[in-house]
Amino acid sequence: CKARFPREVIPETIVDPTTGHVKLRHGESNLNTYNEVLTYLMMSNTDVTSLLSGTAMKAVIAYTTDYITKPGLRTHTMMEIIKSVFTWNSDFLQGSSPRAEKAR
Repeated sequence: CKARFPREVIPETIVDPTTGHVKLRHGESNLNTYNEVLTYLMMSNTDVTSLLSGTAMKAVIAYTTDYITKPGLRTHTMMEIIKSVFTWNSDFLQGSSPRAEKAR
């Protein structure tokens, strides 16, 4: 499957001495790696991964940098979108449609 399930079952946390790669304990092949305390504190789904290896850290830094520096919409483009939304909604709300239709 594209989500890489079923995943390898790892009975205990292992550190590869040559690469420094950390494989966290993972006892269920069809469940993401998670931490009970973190899930409880965040009150949401979590997927825990160790970032102690160089490649994982570089990937996270690259992703975060791309996300932070991605170009946003230009101001004039955003204003044009807002104007079109207001125009469409005002035509819709002031039209002769039934109230139930307008409430959608």
